[in-house]
Amino acid sequence: MIFLMKNVNSVVINERLNHVKEGVKNLKEFLKVSKENFLKNGKLIGAVKYEIIKTFEAISSICSHIAVKKLGIKPNFYAECFEILKKNKILEEKLADNLIKMAKFRNLIIHMYQKVNDEKVYEVVKNGIKDIEDFIKVIEEKFLKWKKKKLRKKLKIYFLKKR
Repeated sequence: MIFLMKNVNSVVINERLNHVKEGVKNLKEFLKVSKENFLKNGKLIGAVKYEIIKTFEAISSICSHIAVKKLGIKPNFYAECFEILKKNKILEEKLADNLIKMAKFRNLIIHMYQKVNDEKVYEVVKNGIKDIEDFIKVIEEKFLKWKKKKLRKKLKIYFLKKR
């Protein structure tokens, strides 16, 4: 489905990125334990699964927002969104492919919760945090950095006029 394109809302993106950053912080904290201790702790496993869901919900929301507002394309499902951003050169191929895998893993957690291998949860998070951090950097660079520069410039002009 194609929509009229508008500019992305940097406030929305920034707010959702803050949720992603909080999720990364929590996931890193959760994984400070050894794999062996992680696998013995059912409450920790549940917390990590929930944090994956929450964090990836925010990531997917950012992705969808960009696809609709910037590109005029409404994705039908989470994984498709990253494919759209890859095809439009917003995300590099490897990063987009890794995020697609993580989106599918998030769906597995939600829809087949009891069938998810806890070792796989540990590995996906341990190996996926860098991809999430890379996603944050790309989004900040492409959709927020210019806004901050523009705001600084406006503030500088404002304060120069006040003198």
